[in-house]
Amino acid sequence: MALEEIIATLRARGYRITLPRRQTLQILLRAHSHLTCEQVHQRLVAQGLDVDEATTYRTLQWLKENGIIAQTDLGLGADVYSLIDSPLHHHLVCLRCGRISEISDSLFEPIRRQVRERYHFEPRIEHWAIFGICAECQSNEKGKIEPGNHGESGE
Repeated sequence: MALEEIIATLRARGYRITLPRRQTLQILLRAHSHLTCEQVHQRLVAQGLDVDEATTYRTLQWLKENGIIAQTDLGLGADVYSLIDSPLHHHLVCLRCGRISEISDSLFEPIRRQVRERYHFEPRIEHWAIFGICAECQSNEKGKIEPGNHGESGE
């Protein structure tokens, strides 16, 4: 989605587009990646915008509430923000090596449908991270002694 298209959508909903909101959107559009609030704030300041990090956070939350961006915990120590793009994508995050892999949104459509049908609730599954252990780390762990299991037979 282009900047002017997003702005038109927000204005049609009756919102004002302040300079921090416009600049934040531009930063996220240009980034083509996930950014923390701190990273967005640093880029705003680098562009000469005099805003504090709290204003940046409120702007990001406002954009999230309006369905423009997603906020996700990728296990990096701070949540990341990204534009909700098409097609949607999600991530697998390995708890051992930290590798982050993308997965298709198609896995989540059955969950959305079931939540709608069973609970009459409209889920917003826009950008999820699923934590676990990747195949490589699993194979590296085979043959190693698990904590608490020291090879004793239990006899």
